[in-house]
Amino acid sequence: VKKTVLLAREAGIKIKGFFIIGLPKSTFKSEMKSLEFIKETGVDIPRFSHIVVMPKTKMYEWAKKSAENKEINLIRNLDNSHMEVTTSLGVTAMSDSTDDYLKPTYESKDFTSEERMKAYEICSSEADKWILRNMFGKYLGYVAWKLSRNPKIKSLGERMLDAVTSY
Repeated sequence: VKKTVLLAREAGIKIKGFFIIGLPKSTFKSEMKSLEFIKETGVDIPRFSHIVVMPKTKMYEWAKKSAENKEINLIRNLDNSHMEVTTSLGVTAMSDSTDDYLKPTYESKDFTSEERMKAYEICSSEADKWILRNMFGKYLGYVAWKLSRNPKIKSLGERMLDAVTSY
């Protein structure tokens, strides 16, 4: 993957990387390595999300079996968790809190729910900072990132970024 990203960059292709937090056997430490990967390869637009467990997939079967064997602790109901965490399916209608979709579906003893949330927050924040620095330079990018910590400004910025980078 690293070689492919580097070759694409050499060819002048903008790289949008999607990173999944919470895959089986991942830990807080392993998720932080994603940030190193982004910086080493120069991924232009990194994005992070929690694993979404979809019914009738191998991931669903793994999660179901792992929960039965007490290897993981389910935080959400596995049969409809994908409806709660997928923003395109109308997450605000599924929950009392619009932030509920940020919560992971499951946790393990090696990677607790709190650690997963912390990893998501750190990785997403660093990704935003990286994108803005790439777009506006080191200093103006940092100022833009600081401003983006305001939820209303961040929402506007994300919509603008999506419009500019959709392909």
